[in-house]
Amino acid sequence: MNVLLVEDDPALRKTAAAALTLCGHEVTPAEDGIEALARVEALRPHLVVLDLHMPDMDGWEFLHRFRAMPGCAAIPVVVMSAAVRVAVDELEVQAFFAKPFDLDEFIDVVEQLLAVPTGHGRPHAGPRIERA
Repeated sequence: MNVLLVEDDPALRKTAAAALTLCGHEVTPAEDGIEALARVEALRPHLVVLDLHMPDMDGWEFLHRFRAMPGCAAIPVVVMSAAVRVAVDELEVQAFFAKPFDLDEFIDVVEQLLAVPTGHGRPHAGPRIERA
């Protein structure tokens, strides 16, 4: 499965990418929302892992633009943030992790979300998970 990993912290981006790769996923990293949006068209990710606080374009703006792109409304999004705590319903995402988080729990949630099929243009039907 293709995972778009949008995270400005190089160490966390590298760690999360390595863990997801070990699980058999193809990971495309991006340092901010601008870079991530540029990769969406060609990649068509099955899941997005998104930091909220990034330079240039933050996660909120990326999410707004991403959801407006054709075919992206049903793609599950996992948000992670150290600076803010939000409810998954507030952002209309499938999971939220407060940094720092347990990497094993993160991988378990990503695997659960990737196992649930999405329909064309329908919201993702998978679990909605918050981790403090």
